[in-house]
Amino acid sequence: MDRGFYLDGQTPVAHVHAGYLFGKPVSAGAVRIVRTERYQWNRAAKKSSEPERVEQTATLDEHGDAELKLNVQDEFSDFRTADYERYRDIEYRAYVTDASTGRIEPRNFTVRLTRYPVHIYLNKMGGNDREGDYIVNTAYADGTPAACKVSIDWMDADSHPSRAASVSTSRYGLARVHLRYPSPPVNDD
Repeated sequence: MDRGFYLDGQTPVAHVHAGYLFGKPVSAGAVRIVRTERYQWNRAAKKSSEPERVEQTATLDEHGDAELKLNVQDEFSDFRTADYERYRDIEYRAYVTDASTGRIEPRNFTVRLTRYPVHIYLNKMGGNDREGDYIVNTAYADGTPAACKVSIDWMDADSHPSRAASVSTSRYGLARVHLRYPSPPVNDD
């Protein structure tokens, strides 16, 4: 793939290279990329059926290379409605057919769609009802650590923010922060 993850509006490009074991490129051949779905076990045939949709086809050039653009806009439309998902992985399979022998070789790959390029996680380490220690983890959508400056805000009942802490994560995307919880609102009943 040309990158590790894709945001809405970006088009994934799959670079396929086919070569023989001895190093010579497969110069006469075709590539077919299909979207794989969930496998269903067929008891009668004693094998799993592979429902697949053909996405793209291309011909290998003299160097054994092909470049295919994948259409994921329908998947992004569905992904927008699922607010609980940070990312979605789409499974593909590339089939390379050698024109001289007719042999077909498959290879699986994954395309990751995401809403945000950087994901932030806050994990509690310990504390009590007044304060606590947390680990802040920042990573790009493909899992690579991201060194970031992170601001943590408390939101009041009227959705107004107040700064709780600011921290910079390390090159490993990690930081420790100590938070003092805001006082609960006083009821005048």
